[in-house]
Amino acid sequence: MLHDTTGSACFEWSRRIASFGRRFLIRTNDPDLLELLPGLLPPLAVPSTAASFDRTFSLRRPGPCPCGAEHGSATLFGGRQMLFRGPDVALACLRLRTALKLDVAELARRRVFLHAGAVAWDGLGIVIPGGTMSGKTTLVRELLRAGALYYSDEYAVVDGRGCLHPY
Repeated sequence: MLHDTTGSACFEWSRRIASFGRRFLIRTNDPDLLELLPGLLPPLAVPSTAASFDRTFSLRRPGPCPCGAEHGSATLFGGRQMLFRGPDVALACLRLRTALKLDVAELARRRVFLHAGAVAWDGLGIVIPGGTMSGKTTLVRELLRAGALYYSDEYAVVDGRGCLHPY
């Protein structure tokens, strides 16, 4: 039986987090998977006590489950939508990392996320937009060697006043 995330007995353990105004509930059938969360979360993510969430992610490890079933594959749901199904829970974790980052970047409140490297130089922000593998990280690294302050090599985060924020 394939469970969705609407109260399934599969997902006994959870963490609530917030990042850039987005609130998430991350549930799992294995408490050991929660130990992996710090490496999967967007930068500046913090624990949340919010009663409501913008999105619920449910990560299930294959094998015996608290619901009583033996699941043959790892699965990841974002709400009711299946985002991953396969034999490797590590790949499901990577998909969770990507889904969290994209959700924050696309739907953050009061911030605009640009696919760009970002540094500060003499109190001014430098934004280096570009596609994947276009050299953003390399240029950010070189600017850091020259004395710039690191903000990000993935997203430039800009507020409504045009101020740059770290990611």
